[in-house]
Amino acid sequence: MKQRKQSRCLAWLKHWLKRYWYPLVVVGIELMQLMNLLYKDTSMIQWITWVAILIPALASIRFRHMGLVTVCVVYMGLAVSPVPVSFSIEFIWFAVGYLCATSPAVMGISAGTLVIAASAWGMVLADEPFFTALYASSFDVVPIVVGLSIASYRRLYEVERENRRLQLAAQSQVFATKVHDSVSHALVQISILSSPRTDKTEVVGDEQLRRIHELSARGLREMRDLVQELQLQSKQWSGDSAVSKIAVRTSRGDIPTSIAGADLEDALQEFADTLQRSGFELNLQLRGNLEEVSDTKTLVLRDCLREMATNALKYANPNYPVILLLRTTSERIYLYSANQINPKDMGFPSTNQGLVGIRHRVEALGGTVTTNTDNTSWITALTL
Repeated sequence: MKQRKQSRCLAWLKHWLKRYWYPLVVVGIELMQLMNLLYKDTSMIQWITWVAILIPALASIRFRHMGLVTVCVVYMGLAVSPVPVSFSIEFIWFAVGYLCATSPAVMGISAGTLVIAASAWGMVLADEPFFTALYASSFDVVPIVVGLSIASYRRLYEVERENRRLQLAAQSQVFATKVHDSVSHALVQISILSSPRTDKTEVVGDEQLRRIHELSARGLREMRDLVQELQLQSKQWSGDSAVSKIAVRTSRGDIPTSIAGADLEDALQEFADTLQRSGFELNLQLRGNLEEVSDTKTLVLRDCLREMATNALKYANPNYPVILLLRTTSERIYLYSANQINPKDMGFPSTNQGLVGIRHRVEALGGTVTTNTDNTSWITALTL
C-alpha cells in the first residue's frame, strides 16, 4: 500500500512538473535577477530596464514564442543603448535556447545571431576593445548550441515514438488477422450448424451436436495456440535473445507452426468437409503435384481456402455446387473459386478483414488476388 501511494505521488509530481516547469523556470530566473538588483546599488533606469524585460518574459508564459521574441527584441534595443543590461543575460540565454529547441531552426538561430550582434555592438559603443566585445559575445553561442542539440534529440525521440506506434499498430493488425483466419472460421460453422433452418423440420440430432462439439473444441485449440504464438512473438519483437524461433504446442506436437500447417492435402480436405457438413456440393479439380508447393505458400493457400469456405457458408446458395480449381506448376499456383449467391442475401460478400488479410499475404509473396461478380456468382481467383 505504501509503495502504491509513493508511486501515485511520483506520478502526480511528474505530471505537475511536466505541465508547470516553464512558469517555474521563468519566475525563478526573474526572482534571481530581482535579488541581484536588491543587493546592489540599483538606479531607477536599471529598475525600468528590468521591468521592460520582465513584462514580455511573464507574457511568454501564456504566449511562448511571441513573448520570447519580444524579450529578444527589447534586449537588442537596450543592448545598443547606454543603459547596462548585463543583469538580464540569464533570461536572454534561456529565451534563445528555448527558441532554438522548440521553434523552427531559422527563428532560433536568427534570434541568437541578432542578440550576439547587438551585444557586441553595444560593447563597442561603450568603448570596449573589439576583441574583448567579440570574446564576451562568443558566450552567447552556448544557448544556440544547447537549444539545437535539444531540438535534435526531440526529433529523434519523436521519430522513435512514431516507430513504436507503427510497430504496435502492425502487431495489432497481425493479431486481428490471425484471430480472423484461425478462429472465426470455426465460429461461422458453429453458427450455421446451430441456427434454425426453415427447410428442415427434424430436431437437431446427435450427429449435428457432435459436429458442433468438434468445431468448438477446434476453435478453443486454435485460440490457445494463437495466444501462445503471439506471446512468443511479442518476446521476440521485444528483443529477447532467448527466443530463437516461434514454436507452439499444436495437435501435432511441439513443432513450429509453419511446418505443422504446411499440408495442402489436409487443407483441401478440410475445405471439402466444411462445405459437405453444411449441405453443399463441391466440384473440385486439381492439376499438378501438390507436394511441390512450399510450406510458405501452403500456409497462405490454407488461409485462402478457409476464407473461401467461410464466404461460401455465409452467402452461397446450397442448391448450386461450389467450384474450386487448383493448378500447380513449377513456378506458379493458380486457385479459382466460384459459387452462386444465396437469393436471400441482398448482395455479394464484402471485401473486409478476411479478403484484405488474404490479399496482403498473397501480395507479400508476389502474387495477386482478384474478386469479381458474374451474374449471380461470386468469383475469387489468386495467383501465387
